[in-house]
Amino acid sequence: MIVGGYLSVIYRQRQNFMRERLQNLDIGVTDYPILLILGHREGLGCNEISKKYFINKSLVSKSISKLITLGYLEQRRDPDHKQRLNTYLTPRGRKVIPEIRSYSREWEDEFMGGMTPEEREVLKKLLSKIYERSLDYLD
Repeated sequence: MIVGGYLSVIYRQRQNFMRERLQNLDIGVTDYPILLILGHREGLGCNEISKKYFINKSLVSKSISKLITLGYLEQRRDPDHKQRLNTYLTPRGRKVIPEIRSYSREWEDEFMGGMTPEEREVLKKLLSKIYERSLDYLD
């Protein structure tokens, strides 16, 4: 199998794992990355999230709407750009971030458990190289 095939299967398996873990929170696999992004940096607009993190704009918009309805997010008008809506975590959204991160760590521990810390570090460095090259390709 080529590298892309491995990455695709790993991605799908991780999504299945996260879907199972998050279903009790009504958070889907297209929703949790938005929460994690905003947990790292709040106040982003839909376009910013879409461009910076390579997520389809309509998916970002749908996820934000859903997460607002569920009480995880809120939007406020940007004081400098009146037409722009910035997105923020609510207290409920902040509360769920550690749980989502723990599921991510659980996945890594489960599926990378057979690797030494050194092997994990090498893998991260190699994947980082592929990631950086893929960004260059998009420019």
